[in-house]
Amino acid sequence: MIHNLIFDMGGVIITLSPEVAMERFRQLGVANAFELMGIYGHKDIFLQCENGQLSGDEFIQKLSEKVGRQVSYEEAAYGWLGYAKEVPMKRLHLLEKLRQKGYTVMLLSNTNPFMMEWTRSNNFCQEGRPITDFFDRLYCSYELKMYKPDPAFFRYVLNDAGIKAEESLFIDDGQVNLDGAASVGLHTLLAKPDEDWTVELQKLLNVSLI
Repeated sequence: MIHNLIFDMGGVIITLSPEVAMERFRQLGVANAFELMGIYGHKDIFLQCENGQLSGDEFIQKLSEKVGRQVSYEEAAYGWLGYAKEVPMKRLHLLEKLRQKGYTVMLLSNTNPFMMEWTRSNNFCQEGRPITDFFDRLYCSYELKMYKPDPAFFRYVLNDAGIKAEESLFIDDGQVNLDGAASVGLHTLLAKPDEDWTVELQKLLNVSLI
């Protein structure tokens, strides 16, 4: 029986606009931004920012070196936040209802300090509430220096939360990440971009949260 629900953030909790983020960084002077950035993984300094090899300040310094001028924190944050298209309140309210039903609800995300500063602020959603209002625990790649789909990331979450893999479900929009979760025994659900994963989740759990 499933007792624990572990959600990815981008493409699951929030909808994505990767082309906007890539274009913002291209306009900042990163000529090959479209090559270095992507929905399911990054390269170079963008990867290093998300896997914890670079701090936020170090990322800004490396970005400045790359474009040949000093980039401000605001410019770097503006670039990263291009990924966030919408924060559907329907999905956040579903998380609240799941918690009310007794499920433990957690976030496991490949993300960076710029995105998380925004999500942890009252600017995150229409109701003026931070992402921490909707989850019991947050596991962020840059803080833990781990990166999906590495099985070690999922094992860490299981051990830290004190939960069993066979009682836990991971929801992600990338099959490669689901494969990493499945390798340590987690149940998985693919959040397809053209389908409402909230409906599929309720069917899987055999609960109605309307």
